[in-house]
Amino acid sequence: MDGRQRLGAVLLVAGIGCAAVGGVGLATDRSGSGTASATQAPASTAPPAAPPVSTPATATDPAPTFGPTAEPTVEPTTDTLGLVRAFFATLQAAIRAGTQADLVDSLGDATIERYGRDACATNLAATDPVPSQAFEVLGISGPGRWDYTTDGLTTTVPDAITVEADVTAPDATGTVATTRRDLHVQVVDGEVRWFTDCGTPLGAP
Repeated sequence: MDGRQRLGAVLLVAGIGCAAVGGVGLATDRSGSGTASATQAPASTAPPAAPPVSTPATATDPAPTFGPTAEPTVEPTTDTLGLVRAFFATLQAAIRAGTQADLVDSLGDATIERYGRDACATNLAATDPVPSQAFEVLGISGPGRWDYTTDGLTTTVPDAITVEADVTAPDATGTVATTRRDLHVQVVDGEVRWFTDCGTPLGAP
C-alpha cells in the first residue's frame, strides 16, 4: 500500500470531557402569613391569649436552594466538534499540498511509540500530494475504546472520539470516490492527535 492510499484511509483518534454547572434559585412565597389586623380582634377587655402575629415569620422561611454541580460529561461538546473540524481542514490542506510531515508533532503517542517520530516524519514527507483529498466531518461521538491496528499490531486507545465523515480520495485504481467512514482522533490538552501507518514498526525484523 503506497503513502497516498494510506492517507486516503487514514486512521485517527480523540477524546475530551466537559463540565457543566447548573444552579436555580428557588423563590419562596411570603404571602398568606396569617397576620391578624386590630379590627378583627374580639370586643373584649381581656388580654389576648397570645401576642398578635404581626410580622412575617422570616426565620422559618426556607433558604434559596441551588442545584448540585454536574459531573463531567463524556459527550463531546460543540467546542470539541469545532476542534475536530479545524484539524481535518488542516489535514486536508496538508495532504493536498504534500506537507503532511508538518503534522508529525500532532501524531498520537501510540503511533510514535510504534514507529518512532523520525520514521513518521520521513514517511509523511515522502508521500505525494493528493489534490482530490477531502474530509467532510458530519458529527462526532464518544469518547470510547478504539483499537489502533496497523502492521499486525494493536494498541487500545481508551478515549477515542469517533468521527463520522465523508472522505473523498482516489482508490487503488486512481478513481476518485467519496465514502462515508468512521475515523478516530484524540484530543489531548485541547489539541487533536491523529494516528496513521508510518511504515515499518520499531523492532521489526
